[in-house]
Order: sequence, then C-alpha cells, then structure tokens
Amino acid sequence: MKTPKEPMKKPRNLKSAPDTKSKIIRAVGKVLAKQGMREIGINHIAQVAGVDKVLIYRYFGGLAGLLKAYSDSGEFWPTREELLAGITFDGTQAITHAFFEQQLRNFSAAIQKRALTQEILRWELIEQNAMTRALAETRERQTLELIAGYQDMLGGADIAAITAVLSAGLIYLTLRSKSVDTLNGINLKDEQGWKRIEDAACLLLRGIPLKAQP
Repeated sequence: MKTPKEPMKKPRNLKSAPDTKSKIIRAVGKVLAKQGMREIGINHIAQVAGVDKVLIYRYFGGLAGLLKAYSDSGEFWPTREELLAGITFDGTQAITHAFFEQQLRNFSAAIQKRALTQEILRWELIEQNAMTRALAETRERQTLELIAGYQDMLGGADIAAITAVLSAGLIYLTLRSKSVDTLNGINLKDEQGWKRIEDAACLLLRGIPLKAQP
C-alpha cells in the first residue's frame, strides 16, 4: 500500500536581513518627505516599511540607531565618492587648486539634488530633535574625515574654517533659492546663475596658499 504523499509546501518568501534593513532605512526618508520631522517614530516607520517594529529594534537597537543608519546611508549627505567624482589623485602628483575646486562643485550639485536634505537643514534652524542631532553628527564626522588629510597640503591656511565658510554659503543659497528667484541680481533658478556662484567660490579657493611640493 502506497503511503500518501505529503502536500508540497509553498516556498517561504524570505527576505535577507540586508534587504529588510534597506527597506526600513528607505522608510525613514519616506516619512520625512511626506510627514516631516514630527512624525518620526518607531511605529510609523515600521508601518511605512511594512515590517514588524521588532525588526527595527533587532537590526538597529531602536530609533537612535535607525536614525544614525539613515544619516550614514548616503541618502542624506554627499558621500566621499560623490565629492571626489571626476578627480584623479593617487597621492603621487602635486595638489593643485583644481583638486579642491572640483570637490566644491561636486558638493554644490549634491546638495541641490537632495530636496529632502534641504528640508532637514531648514528644520535644524527651527528645532533640535533626535533626527537633526543624528544627521548633524554624521555631517560633522564625514566632513572632518574628508578634510583630515588636507591640512598638510595647505600653506598654513585653516582648512576646517575655509570649508565651513564655503559650504555654509552654498547651503544657504540653495535653501534661499526655494523662496526667492534672485539674489544680488544672480538667478538662483538656472544653471548659469549657479555657475557664477560656484565660479566665485572657486576664485576664493585660489587665494589659499598651497604648500610647496617636490
């Protein structure tokens, strides 16, 4: 007598941990884009991601860890790779002003294309919370890591202060472009206007003395 076969079980649709983590991180951006800072919370993020909130604690340890993961993901702040795009430098050739100018232009383009980042930066001026603190810490850490090796390339100039002034100016003008069309007669809505701004910033960079190199 034949033994009846057991019904074939349907394969479970298992998602890998990295996929689920990415899904949760993307949900943070979706919540920020649609509801803003005030709606950031474990329950809401889990609902948007379509996962059990237990997974947020499992993968990130809680809201603070999730916010840090989001801020480190590259969706919020320009990555090192973005800033160095178009630059060929292996450490053997002499540093020129063009090396820094290209990074400045890359930074400007990266901030302008991140609409959500612009909203978050506006929020920072109004309110401090877990989200703004996590993103500010990431921004500070990534910037310091990037410029750490540059100080020795300059002839006594303060790279941290220079970076702060130039990046703050570009960020301000980017935010300002959302509410006004022109500033000092410069069109903030078109590429030509932004080329003028970036050219001016690069002109300031060229005034920085570079250390003599062999």
